[in-house]
Amino acid sequence: RYSLAVNRVASALCCPVVELRDAFLSAWDYRNYISEDGIHPNQQGQNLIYEVLTEFFKTRETICRA
Repeated sequence: RYSLAVNRVASALCCPVVELRDAFLSAWDYRNYISEDGIHPNQQGQNLIYEVLTEFFKTRETICRA
């Protein structure tokens, strides 16, 4: 429900959303990316976030230049 609310607000504000949750859930076993507390990303998770954000901003840069 939280992600639906985020997407609704982002849509209303014409704000792009980086789908980090989808990146974690599409991983082979997302638990490999989460720390022992079950909430925060570990180093592998931080690396995944970096990759997703890097791709997002590359795409945005291309869109903005077009």
